[in-house]
Amino acid sequence: MCICCIFCKVDEQNSKLSKEHIIPQTLGGFQTLPYVCKKHNNDFGTNFESKLKKNIFIVKALDNLRIKPKKIAYDQAEFRIDLLEEKNLVGFIDKNEDVKFRTQKYKNEDTKEEHLVVSNEQIKTTLKKQIKRYETEHEIEVKFDVDKEFDSLPFDIAIPIYPTDINFIKRKNSNGRARILGLDNPIPFEVIAKIALLHLSFLFYPLAMVDELDQIKEFILNGGENYFVMIHSFLREEDPDELNYLPFHSVRISLIDDSLVALVNLFGTMTFSVVLGDFKKVTIKPPQDVSELFDKYFVYDLEKKEIFLGDIDIDNYQTHTFYLEDLVRTMRFEKGG
Repeated sequence: MCICCIFCKVDEQNSKLSKEHIIPQTLGGFQTLPYVCKKHNNDFGTNFESKLKKNIFIVKALDNLRIKPKKIAYDQAEFRIDLLEEKNLVGFIDKNEDVKFRTQKYKNEDTKEEHLVVSNEQIKTTLKKQIKRYETEHEIEVKFDVDKEFDSLPFDIAIPIYPTDINFIKRKNSNGRARILGLDNPIPFEVIAKIALLHLSFLFYPLAMVDELDQIKEFILNGGENYFVMIHSFLREEDPDELNYLPFHSVRISLIDDSLVALVNLFGTMTFSVVLGDFKKVTIKPPQDVSELFDKYFVYDLEKKEIFLGDIDIDNYQTHTFYLEDLVRTMRFEKGG
């Protein structure tokens, strides 16, 4: 059997194929498949998977589950935050009221609560960078020595640095607290669709190569209107700290009303449904042992680095089946089918 890239179908004789993670490595994925050309493997990392590192829900999961060290987990996170009116707040604010500082977790020894915080040293580092930026852009010298002047400045008022566009506020304690308002980088739909397609290839490679999957492959490679993925959980208005992240991902492939669909679950909290394709005209029939794998949950254990078939209770199964059936109806209605 000739092995080709499952996305563009270029064969291994004309292009170097490389191993691609079913679950992105950024999410703790460990299982790879040798069915993706090097070009698209690199494109996925640049266009999609790099955005996962900036999503605060993903960042919190990686941190809470100890999948990545705290510094690496938070290093590229992007989100908007609101300065709370607390006595222990230290913040850096620019003129449009966007907060511009790095965050880390801080545990209050009295309440045992954990918050996103910034320290005085971090605020000084940020001020220095902002002053350097202003000096470079305007070719002037700013006469403000952060190391000498910061500690002697008053608390609780906005302090401008003349003649720059920089101002900041500090409070009496060295630790600050912030509340997340929203995401700047949600999970790209293409990432979830790619997980579903790669998992199908993992189950039975020839099935992943049929023409009926060309439409979703086009969507993954080139974007465009999303007719394929829906989110059932992963509520963006929730506080990421409040979610009960679990150390596994799971994928289930089903055939419903002649449509091949997938259910993808990340960290036990984020549930997505994916329409892979319309299989009315598919003539290929998977061997019996492969078809029996449909409608079962494959669980990717992040702690043991193993894949196993997961058992779920019937109520949960029926709920997820409803999600998938609803997805098929919704997608066909939107596409006029």
